[in-house]
Amino acid sequence: MKNKLIITVIFLALSVTYFSCDDLTGPVSDVTGNVYGFNYVSITNLKVTINDRSVYTSENGNFRISNVNVPYDITVTDSVNRHVTLFKGLTAANVSLQIESNIINEPALVFVKFPEKIIQPDLSGKIIFTDGDRVSSYGYINTFDTSGSYLQIDLNEPVTGRLIALIYKRDNTGKIISYEHFGKSPVFLIERGKEYSYEFDSLGLKLNPGEADVNGSFLVPPTTPSVIASFYLSFSEGEKNYFSSNAFSGIGLNNFNFKIPTGLPVQFRTIVENESYGIGSSFSKFTVNPDAQNYLEVHLPPSLVSPAEGAVNVNINTQLSFDGGTGNGVYLITLNNSSRFVTYSIVTSENGFTLKDLEDLGFGRINNNSFSWLVRKAGPVNSVNDYVTVFPGDHNSFILSSGHRFFSTEP
Repeated sequence: MKNKLIITVIFLALSVTYFSCDDLTGPVSDVTGNVYGFNYVSITNLKVTINDRSVYTSENGNFRISNVNVPYDITVTDSVNRHVTLFKGLTAANVSLQIESNIINEPALVFVKFPEKIIQPDLSGKIIFTDGDRVSSYGYINTFDTSGSYLQIDLNEPVTGRLIALIYKRDNTGKIISYEHFGKSPVFLIERGKEYSYEFDSLGLKLNPGEADVNGSFLVPPTTPSVIASFYLSFSEGEKNYFSSNAFSGIGLNNFNFKIPTGLPVQFRTIVENESYGIGSSFSKFTVNPDAQNYLEVHLPPSLVSPAEGAVNVNINTQLSFDGGTGNGVYLITLNNSSRFVTYSIVTSENGFTLKDLEDLGFGRINNNSFSWLVRKAGPVNSVNDYVTVFPGDHNSFILSSGHRFFSTEP
């Protein structure tokens, strides 16, 4: 059954979670934290291990392990999906651990209806749900169907937030030329697996925003040219947002100029995204401003050095090494074991490693196995400690990726 949202819904405070980045102050202390997936959705029932102490994440993805000596390594094991992640060399008392996850969350659905006289074929628009922190779900406004539009919101715990509607005109190239209507709903509570409905009326969309131009350039390595560039608007005070889909618009691949709304009664950030491919790949996000020339450096991705492609007889003492590319960051090493159907991930500040640690991670010996591997670099951060405490996520951040290589281990 749909839950009808009432205009007079009580205004609830936005839910915001903060993570301390303080280091442990003594040789032994407690470590607390949260484990979440690629879209900042917390994950339950994962095994978290420090030394010989293990716990399982709670319904909200939280955990606590007592009496930890520093520095420490922390391992997150997903036995269902046969995936284990090792974070090396930590000293933080409170950590936020992002892992690759195949967990599918049951989304909330919001059906949004608009007045017929506002939704016209020559207009386009976005519906945005934001909790003011990590959730920023985008959806298209269906301007050819006045019956309404659906917005899907991925989450695994109740959140409070509001809907924002922005309606605009495009030219024949798809570029936004003017913003025509803005509206926002009261704050309301949503839960996964439920459907809601909300109706904007003409009064709620009467604001006609102004426009400002954003100009800038991507400084791109010649070996990794730009392929896709777009921009988003983030109505969030938090640094980490998952934009579920649908950027506002594409922008120029190297030099860009686009319009953002002005005069809105809510604050927002403008974020541009650059995707570059060549020898490896780069996904970079930057906060930009309309009153500045925005010169944005896209970094060179790592490149694998050894072992060579197709190497055989690799063993637990063989050094796997790579060039670190450019920019300050930490390395996210992924090894897929196609013989055992296991994925190993290692988060480290070092640009070399061996397979010695893998046999201790719970999925058996690695002899006579086939692997593929790649290295990603996340930044800008200076250490793994920074990565699990203050990594900016989707504002002013980058993920660089090497190409793949294959090798096999000795019998």
